[in-house]
Amino acid sequence: MVYHYTTIESFYSMLANYKASEDKDNFIFWASNVLNQNDPKEMSLRYKDIIDVVRKIEDTKPYLHGLKRLSTIKDNDWLFGYSSENIEKKINIFCTDINYSPFTISFSHQLDKLLMWSMYASNGTGLCLAFDEKLIQNDQPDLILISENVSYGNNPDHYIDVVSKLYEMYLNAPFYIDDPTSQKSYFLTMMLSGIAPFIKNKAYEDEHEYRLAYYKTSNDKPKVYTRLTNRLNVVNYVEIRIPMAALKHIVIGPCANYPKVKKLLVENMKSCYIERIYKSFVSKSEVPYRIY
Repeated sequence: MVYHYTTIESFYSMLANYKASEDKDNFIFWASNVLNQNDPKEMSLRYKDIIDVVRKIEDTKPYLHGLKRLSTIKDNDWLFGYSSENIEKKINIFCTDINYSPFTISFSHQLDKLLMWSMYASNGTGLCLAFDEKLIQNDQPDLILISENVSYGNNPDHYIDVVSKLYEMYLNAPFYIDDPTSQKSYFLTMMLSGIAPFIKNKAYEDEHEYRLAYYKTSNDKPKVYTRLTNRLNVVNYVEIRIPMAALKHIVIGPCANYPKVKKLLVENMKSCYIERIYKSFVSKSEVPYRIY
């Protein structure tokens, strides 16, 4: 199970959209662009970091032909008319450009935790939605999904497993001998943009985050929407379908008026005909917390 902390207003909006939609199998979630997250150092993983990890992986593969080794791209790229500076600049665009960076939905492995209530659920007055981790990984039109636990800190050992998975994709892809540097820079770009969303500052490690990262396959689709936060910050997002069957439980925050909120939740879910949820899936937080 994974847990999504949110406001009551956001969940009511989700129910209202569900009620108005013809799709009765899915809720609509907003996946926010990773560059708009509360960690200003999101996507700060560097090209050099990836090269260093790739080199460690390739050191375990002595049979690999030198021309195909990704870690040699800085050494051999001059043979093919590329400068390492231009390659690095191209790759780092994927960490700064809204058109290439992913859109994410954040979950936590932490159930009913004070930190999460205070930071992400209206200071304890919101909700914690419990989801089946496997069911939330739903295919989306015009988007590619990567799901992974977030690692905290820049220790390469924290993300070597993720790099290894992407590296195997590279090894299994056709290799074009006429332009290997272009192909290698493409895969390094894919690795960097695929791994950077799952590396966060150690200050956030108590969140124990599990993240869904969605990558657009074209600039035109799906539509990117814009909203303003309470502090008038701009957030770009796309709409994501999460199966209704994935929602398994709802916990009402420790500072909410439990009887009143539960009654409103039940009434709203009844109006949406979500009987499976409203009959037995609502409970109260056990965290002792009071707002002054």
